[in-house]
Amino acid sequence: MPSKWQRLHVSSSGSVPTLLYQLAFTEDGYELYITDLTYIWSEHLDRVSILRRADEDDTTIDPSEDDDQFTVLLQKIEEALHHDSSGHSAALSRGSEGANLHLLTTTKLPAPLQPLLWRFYLSQDPHSAATDQLLLPLVKAEAVWQSREQVLIDQLMKKDWVLGKLFDKLEALGIDIGTIFPGVSGHRPGQKDTMLSHTAKYIQGVEPFDKDSWIRETNVSFPELSSAANLATEATGSGVSDADRFQNLTAPPDGWWKRLSTAIVDSSSDNEPRKPAVDKRPFDGSLETDTDSGNEDDDDEFEVCFYDPLGFSKQFSIHYLFSP
Repeated sequence: MPSKWQRLHVSSSGSVPTLLYQLAFTEDGYELYITDLTYIWSEHLDRVSILRRADEDDTTIDPSEDDDQFTVLLQKIEEALHHDSSGHSAALSRGSEGANLHLLTTTKLPAPLQPLLWRFYLSQDPHSAATDQLLLPLVKAEAVWQSREQVLIDQLMKKDWVLGKLFDKLEALGIDIGTIFPGVSGHRPGQKDTMLSHTAKYIQGVEPFDKDSWIRETNVSFPELSSAANLATEATGSGVSDADRFQNLTAPPDGWWKRLSTAIVDSSSDNEPRKPAVDKRPFDGSLETDTDSGNEDDDDEFEVCFYDPLGFSKQFSIHYLFSP
């Protein structure tokens, strides 16, 4: 199970936005992630690298002594990040290597030991790391919450059905609802409203659950809910109850658009019939006519042939009537 994101309290000379960190211990080391919710920086160290850094910095705790000291070192580093004591601190600075960060933690140790200093050298991860570490977990969590919400609504519908049957039976037997709920005035037979609707005026929870009204109210108070639900649904094209499909949702490779062809592909070209070739000779402004000399009619006639967008040729005979 991945560790939780937690608030990172740092001291620095510049303006630092809200930062979160996630510290995960592996079989032989640790992984530290820091994010400002836009970018992610990380450091991954195995046991050998941790021992080397502890030796170079001459740390108060020597993890090379035995496994217990190695474990104690990691625990004390974690305590400094938690910032749960006045003797612990974390200072953030910019590294000399582009967008990298340096984090120096200080952990107070029992006297007469000096505080434990530990340096993290964090590299900025590709932007897809923010998708993997932040966006996708939120999308998957939203899908799970949608599924739970639907299960709860189904249970409420079943409860309403049972209550409806119960109140119909009480009304049919002529039982005074006031004997069950003393705060409810008696429901007399022949009234327009049913015993259920009458009781709902006095007792909260009796009225049937109105799903549409509830959704409208929550969307007004929290308009982001509809956007998050839409994002979770459209991300894989699955329904709100199909949460399992989100487990395979992963970030695309960085720069995937660079692999696209520069040519525009017409997706409908395979479904439409090919248009016949059209003679593109320039129009000289005149039309040739073929007059039938054997025709006693004085009408001159010529034919025009063209192709419609579907590729079928059509012919029309156009007649010009010349007055004598």
